[in-house]
Amino acid sequence: MESKLKPAYRFCQDLARRKAGNFYYSFQFLPGDQRRAIYAVYAFCQQGDHQVDEFPPEEAKGRLENYQQDFEHCLQGDYKSPLFQALGDSIIRFNLTPGNFRDLLRGMSWDIDKYRYDTFAQLREYCRLAASTVGSICVEIFSYENPEVLKYAENLGIALQLTNILRDIKEDYNRGRIYIPLEDMNRFSYSEEDLANGVRSGNFLELMESQYQRAVKFYDEAENYLPAAERKREIAAEIMKTVYRELLEKIRIDDYPVFDGRVSIPGWRKMKLALKTYVNIRLSGNRSG
Repeated sequence: MESKLKPAYRFCQDLARRKAGNFYYSFQFLPGDQRRAIYAVYAFCQQGDHQVDEFPPEEAKGRLENYQQDFEHCLQGDYKSPLFQALGDSIIRFNLTPGNFRDLLRGMSWDIDKYRYDTFAQLREYCRLAASTVGSICVEIFSYENPEVLKYAENLGIALQLTNILRDIKEDYNRGRIYIPLEDMNRFSYSEEDLANGVRSGNFLELMESQYQRAVKFYDEAENYLPAAERKREIAAEIMKTVYRELLEKIRIDDYPVFDGRVSIPGWRKMKLALKTYVNIRLSGNRSG
């Protein structure tokens, strides 16, 4: 790596170390060049979310438009910040598809303009834009031979996003957003007023269980689309899946305490899960070889 790029990648790594949470544990098992690229992609996502989440809607819209322009400049080799310098190098190094980044930016814009989702079909498209795009970028960095891996990335991205939605119900509502489809809330007779007041009724628990089961379905679909021969390449994604699946199960086992604060897994437990997943995949790869 050129010495002039080291500060740019270090900026992205420092940001990931501070902010990445569940994702950071999966990054540690990647080869150096892939790890640096993932840091750059994570930094791009995190800073984009920052433009959207931390400012009033009109200001957020302008800031996101500027961010989109900075990305397009990045593709032309005109880097507006260390983040884009690292990202531009990663895009070239791994031949990353610009359309995935553009779709991701479009998903960010939905967080400014769209506060409710009438149907799951609408929410699924949001999840594709906000999360499956990141999965597609990641598998391009990890590399793959079987195109089924792209379906794995799509389904895993949706599963991770649905887990985040379940975990962050209160935080999202405080920002004026409801990601639980309104058709589901109506089906279980759970109103926006109930959500605002943190009502934990039988209807609420049935609604949460339905969201849990939907997320499980997408985790299972992701598993079905990952060929055994590709598991070693996608080991970081599999670690992410393991950690997030445990988070989803914890939310359920704790009886959906989503109004009490963000549910989390201790750092030592995340590292244990990461190591176990890594070792299991490496050993299974050795046996198959």
